[in-house]
Amino acid sequence: MYESVENWFVFSDLHASTSTIPQTVETLNVLINKVRSYEGGRNNGVLFLGDFFHSRGSIPVPLLNSLCSTLSHSHWTSTPTIMIPGNHDQITLSGSSHSLQFLETIMPKCRVIDEPTILLNAAFVPYRRDPNIWKKDIPELINNYTSPIKAFFVHADVKGAKMNSNYTSKSELTLSQFPPVPIYSGHFHLPQTLKSKNKSKNNKITYIGSPYQQSFSEAGDVKRFLVLNKEFEVKESLEVGRVGREYFIGLENVGECVEGDVVRVDIVEGDTEAEENVKPHIQNLKDKGVDVIIRRIQRTKNNPTPLINEPPNASMSDSETTLSFLSSLNYTSESPIHSKVLSTLNNVTSTSKPSRVNLELSEIDLKGFASFKSKQEYPLGSRGLVLLKGGSSSNGVGKTSLAWAGMWALTGQLDERAVNDASVVSIINDRSKNAEVTLRGKVNERDFVVSRSKTKTKTRLSFFVDGKDETLQTAKDTQEVINEMCGSYSTLSRCVFLNQFMSGDMLSGSDSSLLEALSKLADVDKFREARKICSEEARELQKERLSLEGGLSVRINDERIAMESVEEMENLVVTDSFAAQPPTPALTLINEELEEATAELDRFKEDKIGDEDLKRLQSEMEAADSTFRAAKDAVWKSEKELEMLQSTDIAHSDGENCPTCGQTIDGDAEIQLAKTKKEIASKMEALEVSFTAAAEEVTKNSALLESLQQQHQTLSISHDTKITTASQKVSSLRSEISSAVVSSAALQKLEAAISGLESAKSKASKLTSDVKSMKAKIERLQSAETIATTSMSLFSSRGIQQYVLSDTFTSLSSYTTGYLSSLSVDTLRLNLTCEDGVKIGRTVEVYENGSWISRSLGSLSGGQYRRCSLGLMFGYREMSRKWGNFKSNLLVLDEPLTHLDTEGRRRVGRVLKGVVGEEGTVLCILQDKAAEEMEASADEIDVVERDGEGGSSVLIDGDVKLDL
Repeated sequence: MYESVENWFVFSDLHASTSTIPQTVETLNVLINKVRSYEGGRNNGVLFLGDFFHSRGSIPVPLLNSLCSTLSHSHWTSTPTIMIPGNHDQITLSGSSHSLQFLETIMPKCRVIDEPTILLNAAFVPYRRDPNIWKKDIPELINNYTSPIKAFFVHADVKGAKMNSNYTSKSELTLSQFPPVPIYSGHFHLPQTLKSKNKSKNNKITYIGSPYQQSFSEAGDVKRFLVLNKEFEVKESLEVGRVGREYFIGLENVGECVEGDVVRVDIVEGDTEAEENVKPHIQNLKDKGVDVIIRRIQRTKNNPTPLINEPPNASMSDSETTLSFLSSLNYTSESPIHSKVLSTLNNVTSTSKPSRVNLELSEIDLKGFASFKSKQEYPLGSRGLVLLKGGSSSNGVGKTSLAWAGMWALTGQLDERAVNDASVVSIINDRSKNAEVTLRGKVNERDFVVSRSKTKTKTRLSFFVDGKDETLQTAKDTQEVINEMCGSYSTLSRCVFLNQFMSGDMLSGSDSSLLEALSKLADVDKFREARKICSEEARELQKERLSLEGGLSVRINDERIAMESVEEMENLVVTDSFAAQPPTPALTLINEELEEATAELDRFKEDKIGDEDLKRLQSEMEAADSTFRAAKDAVWKSEKELEMLQSTDIAHSDGENCPTCGQTIDGDAEIQLAKTKKEIASKMEALEVSFTAAAEEVTKNSALLESLQQQHQTLSISHDTKITTASQKVSSLRSEISSAVVSSAALQKLEAAISGLESAKSKASKLTSDVKSMKAKIERLQSAETIATTSMSLFSSRGIQQYVLSDTFTSLSSYTTGYLSSLSVDTLRLNLTCEDGVKIGRTVEVYENGSWISRSLGSLSGGQYRRCSLGLMFGYREMSRKWGNFKSNLLVLDEPLTHLDTEGRRRVGRVLKGVVGEEGTVLCILQDKAAEEMEASADEIDVVERDGEGGSSVLIDGDVKLDL
C-alpha cells in the first residue's frame, strides 16, 4: 500500500482543539485537496509528524465529531497516511499511550507509529522526552537494519532550532547524533532548516512548521506543506495560504486583515497624540470585525522607561518572561534547569491566551422573578449613570433583584448575602409558579440570548449565539459554555455586579481569592500547567526510580549471593584439584596398552605352535605302535604255531604212528606237514622281518616322540609363561585403569566445579554489571527528578507566578492609587504586595498633618475603608478592561455610598460619571437620601414600586412600566 505512493505530503503541529475547530477542518480540507490534485493523484500519500491535538488527555466531543466527519470522507479514507505522535498527543511519560490511535479506525489506510520503526527504508521516531533515549534509539535503528536508511521522520527538540525569533532550543539532543540523511521533524512551529556546523557530516533537519498561525509569535510566518518524492527528497514546498484568523503586530500590514483576525497595538500611556492618531485605525479594524488588543505602556516618576500595563509575560513572549525570571535567579543557558524550564513551557498544553470577553448587555426580561410577578422589560445598554431607587416604600421592593437579574440569568446565582439561608426557590414570586429571566446582548460582537427559568423542582436553561442554539443536554454543560463565553460568577462579581454586603470585596477578601483574580489578568495558567507537567514528570520519574531502587536492592542481594557462591566454588575447586591429580601415564595411554596386552593375551591363548606336529607324531606313534604290536602278535602266533609243528615233527621222526592218537601217519600227510612247516617257517621269517621293521619303527618313533614331547613341553612352558606374563600385564593395566578411573571421576568433579565456578563468575559479573547499570540509571533518574522537581518549584506560586504577579500587584496598586486619589482628595494610598506568591500585603497610608502615616485596614474609618475598597474595585476593572481580559458595558453597584459623607458621595458620583464614558451604563442602587444627592450627576433615574397586587414594577426614567 505505502510502496506504491508517488509523492508524500508532509505536515505537522495541527494542534486541534475546541477553539481551533474551524482552522483544523479547513487545514485538513486544503491538504487533502492538494494531495488529490497534485500529479500522482490517488497514488499520493500523507505524512504527519506529531502534535495533532493541542491538549493532552481527553478529546472534547465537538472536536471529535468534527474530525470524524472530516476524516471519514472518501478522499481521506483512501489516502495512504503515516502518523507519529508528538508530545501534545502523548499521555504517558514514555509516550506509549497517546490520542492518535482512533484515527486508524476512521482511516483504514492510516498507520500510527508509536515506537521507533523502519518503514519504506525510512526511520519513524515519535517524540521522546529523554535525550538519552534518542541516543539509544537512533543507533539501534541503524545497526539493526541491513539496508541503507533513506530518511528520518521525527518529532524532536534539536539543539539550535528556533522556537521563535526570541528563543533557540538548548536541548541536549544534537544534530550530530543523526546520520547524514534527510531529517524531517515536527515540534517547532517556525518553518526552518537547521544545518550541522560540521561540514564533513552534512547533516540537516527540516522543521515543517505549523499549517496555520496559532499565536502572535507566529505573526507573519508563511505556512507550508512539504512534498517529497518516493526517495523522500524534497520535491516542492506548497504554501498553505490563509487558514482561519491571522495575527498582526502593529498597524503596518493591517490592510491585509479580515474579519476574525487579531491585531495588537502598543500605546504609551499619556501619549495622547499617538493615541488619537491610532484611534481611527483601531475603529476601522473593529468595524471590519478585527479583534484589536491594545497594550498600554505607563511611565512613572521613579521609572521613566515605559511600563506595559499588562503582565510582563504578555508584553514579552512566554519564553522571554521565563528567561528574565531565570536570569534573576542566575540560571545560565548552560544549566539543565534553564533548558528544562524553557522546554516544558514550550510543551505546555494551555499555551493559548486566556479568552477575551467583551460583554455588552442590552436588555433583560423577567417574569415571576422575586418581587416582579408580571413580565418586566428593562433596558441595560448605553444609558449612562442610572440611579435605581425605590418609591414610597423603598426597602424590599426589588431594586437589587432587578439589577441582579442579569447575574442570575448568566450564572444561576445572586449576590452573596451576609446570611446565606435563602433557598433556591426564594427567587420565585410568591404568586407565581416559576421564575423566568431572559437576557439579551452581545459577546465579542456576537448576538446572544440566555434564558433561565426555575420552578420548585426544575431548572431550564437555554443559550443562543447568533441565532444558533448552543444549549447542551444538561444545564450544567450549558452553564460551562456560558461561563467560557461570557465570564464566570467570580469574574462578573468583580467586574459587573458589585453587591452591597461587600462579601466579594477584594480588599477584605482572602489572599487566595485576590491571587486568583489577579492570576486571571496575569495569565499564569500557562505556568500552572507547566508546573503540573513537571509535577507529573517528577512523579513518574520518582515512581520509576523507586521501582528501580526496589529492583536494585534485590539485584544487590542477588549479587551478594552470587559472590558468595563464587567464593564457595573457588574453595571447592581448590579441594577437588588435590583429589583429581591426572594419572601417569595418561588414562588414554593406559587404555591403549591394555588393549594391546589383551590382544596379545588372546593371541597367546589361540597360539597352537607345536601342537599339530605333536599330535601328528603321536598319531604316527600310535599307528607304528599298533603295527608293532600286530607284528609282535603275528610273530608270537607264528612262533607258537612253529613250536607246535616242530613238536609234532619231533614226535613223528621215529615212528609212523601219531603219538597222540596212535594212528598211522600216511605219507601224504607227512608231505603236507612238511609243506605246512615250510610255509610256517617262511611266514615266520616274513613276520620276523616285519617284526624287526616294526620294532625299528617303534624305536625310531619312540625317540622322535620323546624328542617332540620334550619340545612340546618346552614350548608349553614358554607359551604358558607368555600367557601368564600377558595376563599379569593385563591385570596390572586393569588395576592401573581402575585407579585412573577413580582419578578421572575426581577430575570430572573438578571440571564440573570449575564449570560451576565459571558460571557463578559469569552470573556474578552480569549481576555486577546490572547493579552498575541500575545505579547509573537511578542516578540519571535522580538527576532528572531533581530537575523536574526544581522546575516544578520554579513554576509554582512562589516561583515565576510570583515573579509575574509581583508586577501585576504593582500595576494594580498604580491603577488603584489613581482612583483612590479622586475618591479621597489625595489623602489615601493603598499598596499591594505579594512577597511569597501566597501571602498578600495590604498597606494603607493616610495623609495627616502634612505627612503620610501607615495604617492597618482595621484602624480605618468606615468612610476611609469604603474609599479604599471602591478604589481597588475600580482599579481591578480598569486593568481587566485595558489588558483585554474582560470588558463590559454595564456596571451594577448596590449601595456603594454606605459609610461615605457628603463629599465622599459627591466624589463617587464624579468617578462614576467618568466610568460611564467607558462602560456605557452604570446602574447605581441607592436609598432615598443618598439618591437625592446623586440625582444631579445621574443621566437617568429609575424607580421601583410595589403595584399592590403582590408584585413590583419599574418606572424607567419617569415612564411607568406597567405589568404586562
